[in-house]
Amino acid sequence: MTSYDESETADIVYDDVDGVLTSYLASLEYLDEDTWRDKTPKYLLEVKTTTQECDTRFFMSKSQVQRVSHCLICSSLTTIMTR
Repeated sequence: MTSYDESETADIVYDDVDGVLTSYLASLEYLDEDTWRDKTPKYLLEVKTTTQECDTRFFMSKSQVQRVSHCLICSSLTTIMTR
């Protein structure tokens, strides 16, 4: 295995080349269907875990906050935070 010299972007990176995940999320009303119709973004999935109650606060690094802020204005890259 070769070394990976780039900075980490997310726990999971999913390129929705066929728009299947985007359509599914829009059908569940997580995304606005009119805005995301025919879009095929790359998803940056960030997973946060806890051994405590689900309402326990979780923390994000400064770079994660910046990435989410950038993704709010970009329809080709989307960040999803999940616990």
